[in-house]
Amino acid sequence: MEAFTPDAYVEDGAAQYHGREGIAEWNHTDNLGVGMRFDLLSVSGYGDDTYDVALRATSRRFTGTGTMHITLREG
Repeated sequence: MEAFTPDAYVEDGAAQYHGREGIAEWNHTDNLGVGMRFDLLSVSGYGDDTYDVALRATSRRFTGTGTMHITLREG
């Protein structure tokens, strides 16, 4: 989880996860823990290391498409 900053935030549907511990929980319950696979559909950049990444997600728990809004910091 070191790839995430201490103040990382994930909003997944109605659920919100904060910080590295929250991201680890999300990873276990909604991501790798349920066999999640992401297929990249598109990437749009907005400058200042901010991107919207459209994905198709498939797992034992969820299948659908969505967009991740990602801001990179400190490399």
